[in-house]
Amino acid sequence: MDSPVEKIKERLPITEVAASYVKLEKAGKSLKARCPFHKERTASFFISPERGTFYCFGCGEKGDIFTLTERLEGVDFTGALRLLAERAGIPLSELKMQGGQGRKEEKDRLYALMEEATNLFQKNLVARPDVREYLKGRGLTEESIKNWRLGYTTPQWRYLSEKLGTYGDADLVAGGLSIRSDKKEVGIYDRFRGRIMFPIADSAGRIIAFSGRYFEKTEGSTEEKEPAKYVNSPETALFRKSFVLHGLDRAKGSIRTSDFSILVEGQMDLLMSHQSGFPNTVALSGTALTDYHLKSLSYLSKRLVLALDCDEAGLRSTLRSAGLALAQGFDVKAAEFPKGMDPADVAKEGKEAYRKTIRESKPVIEFVLIRLREKAKDIRGLRKSAEVHVLPLIASLPSAIDRAHFVETVARVLEVPREAVGEDVRKISSQEVSVREKKEEVPSAFAPALSTLERLVGMVLALAPANESLRVRLTELVDVAPYEKKLLEYRERFLFELESEDSREDMGEELLRLIEREMIEEEIRSARRELASSEASRNEERATELLARLQTLARSRDKLNP
Repeated sequence: MDSPVEKIKERLPITEVAASYVKLEKAGKSLKARCPFHKERTASFFISPERGTFYCFGCGEKGDIFTLTERLEGVDFTGALRLLAERAGIPLSELKMQGGQGRKEEKDRLYALMEEATNLFQKNLVARPDVREYLKGRGLTEESIKNWRLGYTTPQWRYLSEKLGTYGDADLVAGGLSIRSDKKEVGIYDRFRGRIMFPIADSAGRIIAFSGRYFEKTEGSTEEKEPAKYVNSPETALFRKSFVLHGLDRAKGSIRTSDFSILVEGQMDLLMSHQSGFPNTVALSGTALTDYHLKSLSYLSKRLVLALDCDEAGLRSTLRSAGLALAQGFDVKAAEFPKGMDPADVAKEGKEAYRKTIRESKPVIEFVLIRLREKAKDIRGLRKSAEVHVLPLIASLPSAIDRAHFVETVARVLEVPREAVGEDVRKISSQEVSVREKKEEVPSAFAPALSTLERLVGMVLALAPANESLRVRLTELVDVAPYEKKLLEYRERFLFELESEDSREDMGEELLRLIEREMIEEEIRSARRELASSEASRNEERATELLARLQTLARSRDKLNP
């Protein structure tokens, strides 16, 4: 019986999976693309349809469709299995892994815990019509509440800890659902109390964290002021907020088809945006936008609309997010919402009002310039703000035409010569290029240089499993053992190199000839070095011997020439 991995590999060719993330082009029997794991100008990422594997000659990354999915989706093997099974049209029920009778691994237990907590929160919400009415008053439909699996946690101190006590205190704390008390007699207590619960999923759709919106005070609380409006899960073995975009599991397909993503910050902003007809929306999870977030989005589309709040904090977030996104080559726009309103407020007014705001998004540099002009007291203040906030954004643009356009725009608004703005942008660009080049350097450990002989021997070793006589003849030429140990990790690389060569039946014979020739070349180089040393020390007898040796070696080498 085929294993789950084999079933999926049969239905999903690696070319189909890879094409979701990179643009492929033919390269002999293989396909190639720019590597999604490191920045590069020329393609060094190769895919073998025949073997179902990939290898990057630049950074050394290699693997199959599961490795590729794990790395690019930020999930573990089980998450990759789930994603690929869904894509291959294989029901998850068919992928039951053998074994599992013993104690589950920590992550498996935590996934089960988070799922059970979500189910419990959902049941609680059904029993609280007042909470459901609040959510509907915020604009959510019953369908959205159900689809996004919203829930509620009661205001008791230990409700969840007791309900899910079979998991044990350690797992409840590890999952971020409970907190250890300083008082030994208390043990643990619930992190979320009296809150509307928004489950956060990873890109495979598994619940990994929660965001809880305050609704009522904790039972027995004597504090007069309300606690924090939102409480989020801490970082856990499942949840790393700088890696997770809330809603990405639902938005991936829509981002691909619409060729742009919308980024919001709030839970309600996310749900209302989806409800308003933009299923290509994702949200940050209690942190600022990171390079990893952008990397995840870049595999789907390089066009981004920032739909952040219109207050001062929102503008700061827009500036920071835009800088990061432009530096990664994104086409970035920003949506302008009325003062005092966030995306959810506009969406609540009506789908068309929200859609109009998104459709009328401006290029982010133009958006920032307008906002700075509104805030500035005079032209001098505007120039100062633009120099700090706008010029670095222009310098980040990869297109020279776009840079020229915005230099012209800024010069006109600031009432200064275009040349002056251009000169400042060039200074910033040169500084950024220097920093970027250092970041883009691939560590030498990933791509160590191999000698010609090592490369040739490695290619023969890669062919040897299918040709035993080839291996025997290789051992007659060289001591294979030292090479095998060193070159084992490069086998995938050598196979790709062989595929990129012209397909020839006598490839093994040709490689053996080249190995023998290279060994003679190494002897010639060694003899020449020794000859130079002998002549310098006036050792005529040794010099004569070496000259004769060189002539013999040259004749042997010439016989091996094609």
